[in-house]
Amino acid sequence: MRELLGIEDWEPIEGGEIEQFIARDHREKVIRNRQARLEGHNSAIEVELKPRRGSSRIALVHGAPIHVGNTVVGHVGTCVDITARKQAEHELQFQALHDPLTGLPNRRLFMDRLDMALKRSRRDGTCIGVLFVDLDRFKIVNDGLGHAAGDTLLKEAATRLKTVVRDRDSIARFGGDEFGIILEPLKSVDEAIVPANRIIHELTKEFSIDGVSARVGASIGIALSGQGEEDPSELLRHADIAMYIAKGKGSSHLHVYDSEEDSFQQEHLHFENDLWYAAERDQLQLHYQPIVDLESRKIVSLEALVRWLHPIEGLLSPDQFIALGEETGAIARIGEWVAQRACRDFAHLQLALGDRCPGTIAINVSDAEFRFGDPISSIRDACEQSNIRAESIEIEVTESLLTLQPDALYQISSLGHPIAIDDFGTGYASLDRLRMVPFDAIKIDRSFIASLRKSRVDRSIIEAVIHIGRSLDVQVVAEGIELEDDAGALLEMGCRLGQGYLFSAPRTFNEIQTMIDRTGIVRLP
Repeated sequence: MRELLGIEDWEPIEGGEIEQFIARDHREKVIRNRQARLEGHNSAIEVELKPRRGSSRIALVHGAPIHVGNTVVGHVGTCVDITARKQAEHELQFQALHDPLTGLPNRRLFMDRLDMALKRSRRDGTCIGVLFVDLDRFKIVNDGLGHAAGDTLLKEAATRLKTVVRDRDSIARFGGDEFGIILEPLKSVDEAIVPANRIIHELTKEFSIDGVSARVGASIGIALSGQGEEDPSELLRHADIAMYIAKGKGSSHLHVYDSEEDSFQQEHLHFENDLWYAAERDQLQLHYQPIVDLESRKIVSLEALVRWLHPIEGLLSPDQFIALGEETGAIARIGEWVAQRACRDFAHLQLALGDRCPGTIAINVSDAEFRFGDPISSIRDACEQSNIRAESIEIEVTESLLTLQPDALYQISSLGHPIAIDDFGTGYASLDRLRMVPFDAIKIDRSFIASLRKSRVDRSIIEAVIHIGRSLDVQVVAEGIELEDDAGALLEMGCRLGQGYLFSAPRTFNEIQTMIDRTGIVRLP
């Protein structure tokens, strides 16, 4: 007890008043606890002690009355120092609610504070503002100088944010390079715009990281509470949407959310979010379009074409979502799913059809997949898991990949995959570039086929491509054939393979298996 109260061995302890060692705001609690024991009740309370020497301590005091008959004649108790335990609990609670890098509140604590701020604003008839702050060009610093440099920049950015906002405002780090700020109370939108502009000014100043100068910036979305019943998640989502709009204006801009003007952007973000999880929610499908021998009409290969069965929009074709996937990075997940499913389907066709199974299935790979993922590893793993030989999976690439990712073509070819150049003639790859990369097939873009019998120029281009294919000993496939006369003309020009609605629209796996199982030949209606 002497150690707990900071009393030396030579100092008298008997006869002293215990209240002198109890924190003032805990004394009333101790008096009530003592009265409870005198009335015959057991008790247990935590008390803050003020030792004669040293810092404050927390004690757990258990007490019990002493009875003689029905009369309480005294009480007995124990006092345990739980300071270390309380400090550990406080530290765990702090860690659960704060960002370990910057020490700022995390998203969980931010949302709790936002909920309380909204309740106060409704009670007082005031307005609050939420700022969603995203650092511009942070990835360049993080990737170029290393993660340690990135961490240093984030800590310095957090310090600068603290200097801008008022003490009553709340700052949080959500993760990555994103921060949130609660401003309350506000009288007008200008009271949110002014600190937002100060934040942009502070964050565009130079950062010095281990002797290296770096500049970033900030895009800020602002959302204000109204007189309605917004919940914290909705208000933060509005600020997030506004931030994306600000980022679209260029570096170091802000945008104030407007429910009417920004509704389209909100729908776009929902659509984008849905696309990210389409594969794991089992919403993607593969349809297959036959590639046929123009003379015999035998199906020699299949092209896998992805579809998205959106829960609201229905079945979507690639031109309705692939560009968004390439912009956001979701294309990496989509590509991995396509490789897995195409290999699994081809293995099933081999088992079910035997010798009637087409020789290859073609899957499309874009240069965006290399920016956001590792499609070569995904395709290799998919082949291994389904026990499919590499030469059975043809990789279709556009001309842009020849220029942007030429080394990737050599990696694909070294694994044994045939390579087809898709939409040939519409890109910007030169013949010199074509000479320097491996490929096994050229697919003539449908735009040339559509005007085959109307334009001498397009006909001449088609003849030239067929001649190039023959000279290089690679296959030539005509895409987008819709008329029998076009198929006949292409055959006369020396093109042996074709694809298009004349032969078959893209079909589900079961439909295409049934078509091949019957004859393996496309029969025209």
